[in-house]
Amino acid sequence: MMSEIEIWLPVAALVAAFGVWAYKKYQVIMADGKVSLDEIIDAVTEGTDKVEEIQEAVEDAKDGE
Repeated sequence: MMSEIEIWLPVAALVAAFGVWAYKKYQVIMADGKVSLDEIIDAVTEGTDKVEEIQEAVEDAKDGE
């Protein structure tokens, strides 16, 4: 049987990767000093996809316990 840490480690990695992605996205959006509505909508859409991926990983981890 897998230990709890082995189950949740991939979830933690996804959350950390999301944090890095969000920081880099912020840097790109702020690079020109202007923020457009299109940039915000694109970032939110991408972020939603990434959060759904994390949600699926959490559900899989819960099922694996």
